[in-house]
Amino acid sequence: MVSISDLTGKYSLTAFGGETLPAPVVVELTADGEKLKFHAQVANSMNGSLTLADGKLKGMLMSTRMMGPPALMKVEGFFGKFMEGIEVKKDGSNIVLTAGSESAVLAHM
Repeated sequence: MVSISDLTGKYSLTAFGGETLPAPVVVELTADGEKLKFHAQVANSMNGSLTLADGKLKGMLMSTRMMGPPALMKVEGFFGKFMEGIEVKKDGSNIVLTAGSESAVLAHM
């Protein structure tokens, strides 16, 4: 089982849903007590505070509201699933996020 401290760091997402992204998405995770601060620049800037319980990250993200390339909008839709909870696992230094049939591998930078 992962802990907040296991997840902190700067990560890169270069592909999602079988598509190479037009630009890497950088995700920064910072410990904030019992929560994890989330920041990502996708097509929009996404920020929020996540809790970790039972192997899932859960919380609400705020975002700017600009339309971007379809592949990046799919990533934003995936990150929006943090509201219901996204399963999180470590794979070496990388993080694997899974919601239903979708997964994203965040490579440690």
